[in-house]
Amino acid sequence: MPGRRTALDDIVKEREERQGKKSVQQLYSELAEKSSKKVSNFEEWHQRERLDFSHIPGRARPKQNLRAAALRKKQEEERRATEAEARIDWTSTDEFGNLVTSVQADCLELSGVPDKSASRSDGPVYPRGKQISSLHLVGDLLHANSTTFQIMEPKRRVEYNPEEAHKSKAKHLAPKEYQLTEPEHDMVFVNPQTGKIHEKCLHINCVGISEDETFKIGRGMERSDEVQLLDLSGNYIVDAAGAYMMERLNEGLSAGHSRNLRSLNLGGNTLGPRTFHALSQTLSLPNTLTSLNLSSLFAPLSDDDGAQLMEGMSDNKTLMHLDLSGNMLGKAFCWELRGVVMRHPALQTIRLESNDIGDDAAFSIAAALKRNPNSVVSSIHLGWNKVDHVAFGAFMEACAQPGSRLALLNLENNRISRASSGEVVDSLARTTCLATLCLAHNRLADMSEIGLGLYYNRSLKNLDVSYNLLANDAFAWFAAWGKDRRMLALTQLARFDLRGNKLGDIAAKHICTGLGRRAANRVLTSVEVEENLIDPLMMRAVKALVNPFRPFQINKREAKALVRSKFKQDKDYWKERDWEAVQRKRQAALEQAVKLLNSRSEDEVELDQVVGAPLVSRVPLVKTAVVAAAQWSSGVKPLWKIQQDIISEQRKKAARDIALRKSLVKGFDQK
Repeated sequence: MPGRRTALDDIVKEREERQGKKSVQQLYSELAEKSSKKVSNFEEWHQRERLDFSHIPGRARPKQNLRAAALRKKQEEERRATEAEARIDWTSTDEFGNLVTSVQADCLELSGVPDKSASRSDGPVYPRGKQISSLHLVGDLLHANSTTFQIMEPKRRVEYNPEEAHKSKAKHLAPKEYQLTEPEHDMVFVNPQTGKIHEKCLHINCVGISEDETFKIGRGMERSDEVQLLDLSGNYIVDAAGAYMMERLNEGLSAGHSRNLRSLNLGGNTLGPRTFHALSQTLSLPNTLTSLNLSSLFAPLSDDDGAQLMEGMSDNKTLMHLDLSGNMLGKAFCWELRGVVMRHPALQTIRLESNDIGDDAAFSIAAALKRNPNSVVSSIHLGWNKVDHVAFGAFMEACAQPGSRLALLNLENNRISRASSGEVVDSLARTTCLATLCLAHNRLADMSEIGLGLYYNRSLKNLDVSYNLLANDAFAWFAAWGKDRRMLALTQLARFDLRGNKLGDIAAKHICTGLGRRAANRVLTSVEVEENLIDPLMMRAVKALVNPFRPFQINKREAKALVRSKFKQDKDYWKERDWEAVQRKRQAALEQAVKLLNSRSEDEVELDQVVGAPLVSRVPLVKTAVVAAAQWSSGVKPLWKIQQDIISEQRKKAARDIALRKSLVKGFDQK
């Protein structure tokens, strides 16, 4: 594999070319000007410095050492053989043709790389299925479709075999990891003789290719038959270049070429109406395209252009994955998509995130799913749109249709405010296909309908209602979940996300009560209640009940202890707060009684004691009982009792003062 060319190599090459154009006299005059070289004979100086002037015309090139040349050739062949053994074949792709990277040995062929854990330097090799823990990628792999990756081995044996470190002087060197680097190669794999592209997978993404290179790809696709994946995302391809490329592809399809193209990714470009029109013709032609990605276009796909694209897709029978997220699609597009969903026999994934799809537009898609009993759509992504509860209820009814295959419904970041429209309870109870339901970042304040549907649901495994407006009164249904053990045994829910709501300790108690009935069904292993108003002790109790690595009785005993501790703390807290409230109430009553007494004369006070006091204050036993009952019920004595106590205390104090003065006067008289 040739070395990487640097800027220094270009400078050296430029200087050599400039020196080669000079005559012998010019070179001699330049060298003679150096004051440090005081040699009169140029040949003698040349012999001393041993400079190579073979590039100058007329000068003889020194003879090459044949033995050294043969040795270098042998070393180069050995290096190429080693590189051929260390290849990577990443052919596994996801639904949109993106490469699924892995660091497992079943994707690597490292037969020429010695095992650093072995004592010998020549083996053993890594067998397939063994994970390589000391392998990392160097930099970003821009051209992930390349099948030639270089394994950079350590230079010293001790660097990958610690057992032989004592045999080398470089004991301070730590064992180094293997490095996986990508060789440089041409951006477009077009054969100059045939004009065809012989690569199966073209990942030319995020490199900013020019218009000429786009034209070259279009002409190559017109003649090629081997390309299966074409990824040109993130290259800022303009409308004219994209339209030319798609027109050449259409001509190739009409001529019988490019029939093996499976995946086409044009997301993150600057495409326009001309490209979309040509792409609509591509979809209408006979092809084998299974994945189309037009997401996050810098010139977003408008509603009318999207409708035109769907019109071309009306005769398509092969497309399985459609990604049009990050555009400006709306009612017109969804109406045309409705006809595609009703007739298409292979469409499985629809991604329409971050568009302008409202409740009516989404409802038309759900209606198409209900009217097509043979639909194979398995996942719909409608996040970051304007979907409300009406379309949500329609989608739930579509899931409950016989033969429905919709396994994933993503409606996060929409405007769903309730789940009461449509037959949500009945649909959740009857569906046998829905496995993942995401309603995060909406406006849900009550999910009782969803909870009641979960009582009888047999398919849902992941439910995400995080970052909504759920409160304590929305979770009374969870406490009753599990009373019917026969229905609880059919539940498959494994993950329940409740983060970022307004749940308190009451909701946490309902959740603990419901989880305490799952001794026979421990499928639910994750209930996320962070970022709520729940006490840490109650949060620990919820986490303990869903711990799958310990016996259920131990988890239940720990959760009960945590709940008991939490309610004991609450009881002590409110007991202390009640005592403080009683003290404040007594002080207020005392201040009111004193204020009333201070605002009256002595005669008015005496008259109030005789006339204004209630009858019970005149009977001693009844008076004592009434005062005790008032203190037990409100914690404060009656106002008339407080006034009587104050007056009696003042009288006693006055009597003590009079007695003290009399004693002082009597003692003075005796003297």
